Amino acid sequence: MSEEAKRKYEISFILLPNLKDEEVNSFGEDTRKTIENLGGVFKNQEKPEKRKLAYPIKKFEFGISLNIYFLLAVERLRELLSVLKQNGQILRHMITSVEERPSFASRSVETTESKRKKITYKVL
Repeated sequence: MSEEAKRKYEISFILLPNLKDEEVNSFGEDTRKTIENLGGVFKNQEKPEKRKLAYPIKKFEFGISLNIYFLLAVERLRELLSVLKQNGQILRHMITSVEERPSFASRSVETTESKRKKITYKVL
C-alpha cells in the first residue's frame, strides 16, 4: 500500500502512573511494532512524562503522557484500536488525524480600509 493512501495520525496516551521507565519504553516499542504490523509507518515518539491529571481517571491523580505519530490506512485504524483496548497499561487514549496546515506567514491577509471598517470591537 502506498504512503499516499495512508493518513497521518497522532495517538495520545495516558498510561498508569506506577509504570517503570523500562515498561513505558517497552509499551512504546510494542505500539510501534503493532503499527508496522498493520502496514503503517512509525514517524516519531515524544518523550514520555509524568503529569498531574485535570481530574482523576480510575482513581489515579497522575498519569504518564505519551504521544506517537504515524501513518496508517484508514481501514486499519479499527484493528489498531482493538489491539490497544486489550492493553491494561492504558488509562486513556485518543487518536487524531494530523493534517498539514499552511503556516501563518504563508497566509495572505487583506488589510484594506473597507475590511477594517467592518470589524467592530466591544470593550466590556
